[in-house]
Amino acid sequence: MPANRAVSSSSISSASVRQLQSLQIIDQTAEFLSGLVEELGSVTEKLAKQA
Repeated sequence: MPANRAVSSSSISSASVRQLQSLQIIDQTAEFLSGLVEELGSVTEKLAKQA
């Protein structure tokens, strides 16, 4: 019994670590996209002023 419990708990922890990593990736991607949108907005403003 204890051996089985150890295996299941370790697999659970590795799964949660994977979930955390994917959440971090999603977070970084969201930050990157918002930064990109801001950049596009400022470029559009500059172009509008020049036109």
